[in-house]
Amino acid sequence: KIASMVGRRLQAAKSHRYFDYEVNELGKVLWAKKNDVIESEKQRDGIYILKTTLSTSQANDQDILDHYKGLIAVEHSFCQMMLEKGIQ
Repeated sequence: KIASMVGRRLQAAKSHRYFDYEVNELGKVLWAKKNDVIESEKQRDGIYILKTTLSTSQANDQDILDHYKGLIAVEHSFCQMMLEKGIQ
């Protein structure tokens, strides 16, 4: 039961992939960072690969990135609204 609760908390924080954990026979939670996964994520942090059908005369790289980040903001706002309404 404790391991399940820990797993749900880590998933809710979107950090479950960065830690190994277990509950020993005494009920104590043991955990360790997955340093290889963390380092791999650091290497890719901030890198975007975006594909578009627009030509460079229609939109430059910054325009495409700005549009993508705008979509993320819309999705975040939508999720917040759904949570406030109690819809999942």
